[in-house]
Amino acid sequence: MKVLLAYDGSANADKAFEWYFKNLHKDCYDVKVFSHVDKPDIPTSLFGGDELGVPVLMYEEVQMMIKEHREKCLKLTEELNTKCKAYGEKIIAEVETTDEGAGHAICRHATDFEADLIVTGTRGQGKVRRTILGSVSDYVIHHSKIPITVCH
Repeated sequence: MKVLLAYDGSANADKAFEWYFKNLHKDCYDVKVFSHVDKPDIPTSLFGGDELGVPVLMYEEVQMMIKEHREKCLKLTEELNTKCKAYGEKIIAEVETTDEGAGHAICRHATDFEADLIVTGTRGQGKVRRTILGSVSDYVIHHSKIPITVCH
């Protein structure tokens, strides 16, 4: 059996991670822990530009945003690798940054990994906030053809 654990570093993701290993995991399972990190959000107000559309954002500011993003990804990768080693050497951890949303990335990774199950946590947003902003777990539930366990 192949299991994709979606992980975002939140307390609920930690609970889902622990719940999976306590209640479902078997040593013969292939497990991939996957985390999607959004690309740095460069505010459009920083792009004044001239009539040719050349951005006025300072080079140093962009470099700082990129550096902070890389550090965030590296920290999350190290955290995931440490968590995974506690449960065995066969567990794969992967952090990815793309333009697509986290829900889409989770569905894509689960399909590419040929997962039999996706396990994810939920941030516990209220109905109004979830309706306005959407929910990664809600997206995965509605778009994945793979069975999903959502831990609250």
